[in-house]
Amino acid sequence: AVNVMVAAAEVGAGRMVLAGSLEEGDALESDSVSSSPYALSKQAASAYARMLHSLHGLPIVIAKIFMVYGPGQADPEKLIPYLITSLLSGKSPRLGSGERPVDWVYVDDVIDALIAIAHAPGLAGRTIDVGSGELVTIRALVERVVAILGTDTAPAFGELPERMSETVRVADAVRTREATGWRARVPLEDGLRTTIQWNRDR
Repeated sequence: AVNVMVAAAEVGAGRMVLAGSLEEGDALESDSVSSSPYALSKQAASAYARMLHSLHGLPIVIAKIFMVYGPGQADPEKLIPYLITSLLSGKSPRLGSGERPVDWVYVDDVIDALIAIAHAPGLAGRTIDVGSGELVTIRALVERVVAILGTDTAPAFGELPERMSETVRVADAVRTREATGWRARVPLEDGLRTTIQWNRDR
């Protein structure tokens, strides 16, 4: 990411959009702690983006993307693919407490958001949230998936330890809409149904 941004600054590239993450620590909090190496790498890339914008005028925008889900997420270790494939196989998925509230955003909405951020004027140097602006706990999401599938297989909550240093963040949907004209449009129920069908087909 840093090499691409430095090269873009050197050649005077146009608008760039850096895919950030909700897992990044808050840049304004000196005692902010990243929850994983992934989160720290995202925070570092965003810091480079802000520096290159400030020092070299790189017209970059950081898209802070919240919890993306949807068809095509084939990584079996990610929550939703793991949950769906386990339940379709009749296996009880092993989970944490499920109490963490999360801002879930459907993949098609994220694509539309990135395109909007790439074209909206006056955003260089800013960070724009890409999320629904609503929080739904992992437990509530799991229960929705179970209900949609109509399965009798019960998820095993409390089987896994909680992740340390995770914080609750919700996208500032109003600020994003004012800056880009974009807002998330796919309801969670619809997105989950489409995602379940994609996994069922495979």
